[in-house]
This record gives sequence, C-alpha cells and structure tokens, in this order.
Amino acid sequence: MATTVDTVVHGGTVAFSSNAYEASVAIKGERIVAVGPHDMMPDTENYIDASGKYVLPGAIDCHVHLRPTPGDDWTVGTRAAALAGLTTIIPFGAYNAEDEESLPDAINRWKEEAKSESLVDYAFHYILSNTPYIIDSLAEAISMGVTSFKMFMTYDHRVSDSFIARVM
Repeated sequence: MATTVDTVVHGGTVAFSSNAYEASVAIKGERIVAVGPHDMMPDTENYIDASGKYVLPGAIDCHVHLRPTPGDDWTVGTRAAALAGLTTIIPFGAYNAEDEESLPDAINRWKEEAKSESLVDYAFHYILSNTPYIIDSLAEAISMGVTSFKMFMTYDHRVSDSFIARVM
C-alpha cells in the first residue's frame, strides 16, 4: 500500500484538553491529519514508538515573553519552544506609547518580525497601559486576530479603574 502520511506516532498516551488515552497521531507535512486507534492510521514508512510516553499534539504556550535581545528573540525563543514540543506561542506584544503607536501598527510590526523569524505558529496578547488613545483601536486589533489583552492593577504599569471600565 502507498505511503499516505509522513509519520505516525504510536503507542503513546495522547493528551487532549479534557482527557488522555492511548492513541496514534498521523502527520503529513506540518499538519496532524488523524488521531485515533493505531489500526485506523494511514500507512507510512516512518513510525515513532511513543510507548510509555505522553504525546502532546499541538501544545500552545499562552504566556510567552520575548525580548528584542539576541538571546531571547523570535528565532531563539521559538527554537526553544519547538524543542519543548510547542507548536504555537502567544507572546506579549507591546506598542510604543511615547510615539502614540496604534495597536494595528504595533500588530503589523510584530507580525513582520514573527513572519521572518518564528519557527512555530504564533498569536499575540497585548498589554494595555494607561494610554486612553489606545482604546480607539481595540476593535481593529480584535479584527486583526488579537484575542486577549492584559492590564495591570499593580506595579508601574497599572491602569486606572476608569480605564479598565472603558476597555470593558
């Protein structure tokens, strides 16, 4: 029978969001194409025996700090993520409040950096500081795919109660 997938990981305990059970994972290219009993997997010439191990298909780290320094930039940070088994990271994005950079401009800037350097999939999570002008671009940021924002109620970046109310 012809090979239909690149790799099948078999014999391991596959962890899902709500449970874990013994299953196999079929991979073609960069995509998981099937998860289920081993006897129902497509043919392949490349099997990985994961007996006695957990298999985490598509693990996501939703709290990532990347810095523009060579030791913790997109390339190094996402290489470490991939080696740890992560397929997606969600780093904290930042906008330049001193120059009144809009969220859409910041998102585009971060996307350009990520597109050229990231080794895994990514999304963004933005920290909002007490800059009222930024509220005007929240809807556009959401339409660009940002699904979460963070506001501090402590430390130097804390926002006012009225700012939180306006964001909500």
